[in-house]
Amino acid sequence: QWTRQEFDTTRTLSSKVDAWHVGVDWNIVGPHGLRAYYTKAGDMKGDVGAPLILGANQTTRPAVGGNTGADLFGIRYVYTFSKRTEFTLGYVKLDNDGNATAGGTYNLLGVGGSVGGNNQDAWAMGIRHTF
Repeated sequence: QWTRQEFDTTRTLSSKVDAWHVGVDWNIVGPHGLRAYYTKAGDMKGDVGAPLILGANQTTRPAVGGNTGADLFGIRYVYTFSKRTEFTLGYVKLDNDGNATAGGTYNLLGVGGSVGGNNQDAWAMGIRHTF
């Protein structure tokens, strides 16, 4: 998957970021499976000084410049109880590039601020049932 987010923040200032994502879903045997993915957000490009405030929770992106991207990797074990119910246990790791700044970095689920180049990781567990 490839995406481009474009931000027209004022009449004269704009910025954009490209990202790509690849994922795999492997049914090992019976109800057991693995899912993994990798996402790369590129550097912010555009007009220097463009403010990047997004959404109701005021999540921000890094300022325009080089070395402002991020890498995200995740893997999870999946156990399928039925066609509608599954259990997952997984790990995710996020690495911000060195020039991403506090308040403008990528964060796991938008939680907490991190400084440029900071890494975040988390374990997650869940049960999904579709009705």
